[in-house]
Amino acid sequence: TAGFIKEECLKLINTYEPRVNVIDLTINLDVDTYSYEVQIAYTLPDTSNQISTVNLSLSSQSRV
Repeated sequence: TAGFIKEECLKLINTYEPRVNVIDLTINLDVDTYSYEVQIAYTLPDTSNQISTVNLSLSSQSRV
């Protein structure tokens, strides 16, 4: 599932913000909280190759 989430994130970024250059996209499962931690490292054009990061948490109410 983490691999699927990663592929979908990359597709969404490429479709809706093609100017972003993704350096790294990491998905980690947190089994204790039934969530995925997502970290995206990227650069934007004309920013002197400054690497920015965004962290997201995807959680589920389902405990299946």
